[in-house]
Amino acid sequence: MLDDKSTTPGERDVREELAGPAAEAGRTLSGHGVWLAVDDPGFRLPGQGWKIHVSARPSTLLETVRRALPALLARPCHFKIIRSGERLRDLNSSNSHPGSIGKAITVYPAPGDAGRLARALAADLAGLEGPRIVSDKRVAPDAPVYYRYGPFRGAYEVNEDGDLEIVVTDPDGDTHPGAATEKYWQPPWSPDPCAEPVESVPATVTPLRAVPSGDGASGGAADGAGGDAPRVLLGGRYEPVRALTRNAKGQVYRARDVREDRSVIVKEARAYVNEDRLGRDSRLRLRNELYVLGLLSGVEGVPTALDHFRHGDREYLVIDDMGSMALGQEVGERGLYGAGGPRDLRALASALLRILDAAHERGVLVRDLAPTNVVVDDETGRPALVDFEISHAEGPQLFGWTPAYSPPEQERDEPATRECDYYSLGATLFYAATGLAPTWLIGDPRNHDPVRAAEALDGRGGMTEQILGLLDVVPARRAAAAEDIRAGRFTDRPLASTRRAPDRDRLERVVAFSLTETTRYAREVMTSTDFSLGRVGGPINIYRGSSGIGLELLHHVHDDDARDTVRGLAYWTAGFQELRNARPGLYTGSTGTALFLAAAGAALHDEALTAIAAPMGRPPLARISAEDQHTGLAGIGTGQLLLWALTGDESRLDLARGCAERLVARDHTRAVREDPPDYADCGSVSRTLGFSHGVAGSSFFLLDHWAATADEAAGQAAREGYAVLTEHLPGLLRAARDVSAKPMHAAFCQGLAGIGASFVRAARVFGDDAYLEPAREAAAVCHDLAPRMYSLTQCCGLVGLGELFLDLARATGEPEDEQRAWRVAGLLLARSAGTEDAPVFPDSSVNESSGDWSGGTSGILTFLRRLRDPEAPRLLLDPFVLPEPASAGAAAARPAVPADPAPNGAAATPAPRQGQDREAVPG
Repeated sequence: MLDDKSTTPGERDVREELAGPAAEAGRTLSGHGVWLAVDDPGFRLPGQGWKIHVSARPSTLLETVRRALPALLARPCHFKIIRSGERLRDLNSSNSHPGSIGKAITVYPAPGDAGRLARALAADLAGLEGPRIVSDKRVAPDAPVYYRYGPFRGAYEVNEDGDLEIVVTDPDGDTHPGAATEKYWQPPWSPDPCAEPVESVPATVTPLRAVPSGDGASGGAADGAGGDAPRVLLGGRYEPVRALTRNAKGQVYRARDVREDRSVIVKEARAYVNEDRLGRDSRLRLRNELYVLGLLSGVEGVPTALDHFRHGDREYLVIDDMGSMALGQEVGERGLYGAGGPRDLRALASALLRILDAAHERGVLVRDLAPTNVVVDDETGRPALVDFEISHAEGPQLFGWTPAYSPPEQERDEPATRECDYYSLGATLFYAATGLAPTWLIGDPRNHDPVRAAEALDGRGGMTEQILGLLDVVPARRAAAAEDIRAGRFTDRPLASTRRAPDRDRLERVVAFSLTETTRYAREVMTSTDFSLGRVGGPINIYRGSSGIGLELLHHVHDDDARDTVRGLAYWTAGFQELRNARPGLYTGSTGTALFLAAAGAALHDEALTAIAAPMGRPPLARISAEDQHTGLAGIGTGQLLLWALTGDESRLDLARGCAERLVARDHTRAVREDPPDYADCGSVSRTLGFSHGVAGSSFFLLDHWAATADEAAGQAAREGYAVLTEHLPGLLRAARDVSAKPMHAAFCQGLAGIGASFVRAARVFGDDAYLEPAREAAAVCHDLAPRMYSLTQCCGLVGLGELFLDLARATGEPEDEQRAWRVAGLLLARSAGTEDAPVFPDSSVNESSGDWSGGTSGILTFLRRLRDPEAPRLLLDPFVLPEPASAGAAAARPAVPADPAPNGAAATPAPRQGQDREAVPG
């Protein structure tokens, strides 16, 4: 992250520069987000076309505006300018999308005028500098003026995942991606308005080569594209093998030194990116790293600087290749570090501290120790430190910090100390032991609380006391913990004070606050206009949009605010559902949206919503190629069964029957037989066995369809599916217990939590408790992996595991299953931001909070509500239950429609089975 201090122009300066000339030219000035927009009332904005971008630095923003205004105000166009130098510095930081960097001014010219206006601006801005705009072509080499074809007004289309993506449309009516990327795109139907740009090398071309420029070589060649791509050499001798990282400040390559035939790392620094208040940019940071590596020359575990060169305004640093994987990737591939053995956390701690001590002895404070900057030697397993761009030895300190791995004083830009590095060592060791960062939400005041970190650390590695000491906010305690490591003193801290699950009173308070948060997020969905980077999660689907949030809010209609909000959300969703090319799926498409609107109509007694939902979610099944729960036939069929249970509409049952017939005809288990899963590969397990995309989800639907219709073909196909799952489960369980197991082995969408939930349903519908045994085995492994879950959420996170434990508790009546669910609640609260009774839950990004059902707070609320009311049906797996009138109490509920008798004596799908009485959870 970059410093937010600045002496660059503020918004008042930019407004004053704009206001007079704009008014004199008859233009209007208004603010929109980070932009000041200047509109020409007589100009009708086209939907798409050639747009012009002007790049600028924070220090040159006002001069850029002054010199650009005459040309902009002399022609019909709309344009927008970044509000201030501070905003521009944020935009030009490496935290921004590479396609956004530099775009201080965006111009929407009249059709046919883009070339003339772009050249006029280039002439007026000659001599000014700014970051290269990688998505565009440059007009002239001496001016920061660029152009590309794109949308002028938001035109969005639903993609395969149900998300909206901004598009442009060709003359034949076909759409093409319209968002800015790292590659210039020339539309075949619209000629280049500047015909022959002076700059001969496109923005995506790697700038140094041993072949003539302008030959069409692209960044793909640097990724080892092969084929007939020209050979690319950086600095005349370094041939890129693949890009290791890509961001706005420049790429990092693994390359081959063709002169000495060895592997090296080449780091690129782009001009004017990451500028601080003194005008120091990424190139200065690269030079700082070169200087620091010189000071550390000969230190074991630190790379040697081999070369430093420039090409144009970019600079490159070449260093030793210290290994193929950074610690962040290595932990994911090879497993966590523990106490003893070849992956001994204490040995890792000692080795890293020795490198820090050696650096400190030479007067260097590292200041960026993190899992991404620790490389593990492929043969010896010894760690090395890389990336010294913000390290400090002498002179002014460079500002910078890495969320979760930098101490609070570094975030505040206080003078660096050795104890700052000790904190980063503790955070890195925490990651090595848990696979998690020790902080949960950027900016939360509880981030640096070692007591909270102890819950996730859970005694791993045999040095809990030392890791928590390194993470202490008191620098002296960090120094003491470092001295313990030097002396070989390793101890664990008791966790009794942090392992208590929440009591029921606290759970009630947490549910109430989470409902308030979910209601707030629902209102934000209806008012948001942030379609940044040309993409937004599906605004009305279950997975990321209003339908998922709304389905949970419908369980809280006794709350006045929730009831009013969900009614508005339902009508907002109904208005949005006219989008063309809506996808048909349950989680990502119209089937799920129809379910929400139908449930809203029933719960709110709103016949208009019921009428709107009736024709929705009826896709032509012959066109559905996907078979899974997430987007395909199994999910559509499950949704139709839920709609049938809710409305009693027999045509919904007919649609479900059509889905089942197609799944049976296609043989839903064939993918597993044709391509048996690699149990260690979570992606492979997901595609074959998992709930969202594999046999567990398709068998779940076929089972429920058999229960509803007595369709023997569907019932037999379901049994075959569970036989396949039973056959493969032992191998999957072994992989999930291995030291190299990944948290996704436990996830609901891809792994054991979803497979276990499907087995619980099989036991219930088939009336055969033998199916509970594999569910119990899956739950036991999920319990072990729960503290390592990367996110807290429904789809890929912790509460997906908690939902399985609740399913088992309802089916078996075993106190252990419910206790495991309460343990999940304890982990959720330990990793939340906010306060004890008002927790703010990180979403699946793990550094901010949102309301999505699959990846945000509304889905977490679903689990917490079920934990409070153990007999509550599971959302999207059990039929929707309508709330009783308010006088009957908030927890009372009734089935949506009477339960039909199930075939062969099985429990009816629409009527959730009542669990046995259980002991209360201690509190």
